Amino acid sequence: MRKSRGKLRSSHRGKTNPTRNHEVVGSIPGLDQWAKDLEEIDHLNRPLTRNEIEYVIKTLHTNKGPRPDGFTGEFYQTYKEEIIPILVKLLQKVEEGTLPKTFYEATITLMPKSDENTTRKENYKPLSLMNTDVKILNAILANRIQQYVKKIIHHDQVGFI
Repeated sequence: MRKSRGKLRSSHRGKTNPTRNHEVVGSIPGLDQWAKDLEEIDHLNRPLTRNEIEYVIKTLHTNKGPRPDGFTGEFYQTYKEEIIPILVKLLQKVEEGTLPKTFYEATITLMPKSDENTTRKENYKPLSLMNTDVKILNAILANRIQQYVKKIIHHDQVGFI
């Protein structure tokens, strides 16, 4: 897609007659939507920002127990000024295509279903606990995707979104 997009840009800037090239490219059916889709993809794939990280840290629950890494949401909120620069560097690894092994790990525990007989195994549900840094990355990505969900998924299908 990026190669095609480069061709699109170069045809917009043609050397001989940029206005004429723009008219030709603009007359191709569906091209405007395709270019808009590329802009949205670029927006989704933009580098993670300090502001996004800070926003998610502010929304972390403070009344929950520690994650497998031993840190709570309250810890991240209390020490956010020290933690955010570290998270910015860590989450830049996403753009490089590499993540720490701990991003792929989860601790699975069983949690009783609400007000059920806890002596029966079918009254438990599995719960995956991931480290807080992974939770922050997931929240940032979910926030970004949320902006486009209504365009992608029919309104009859968004009951749990």
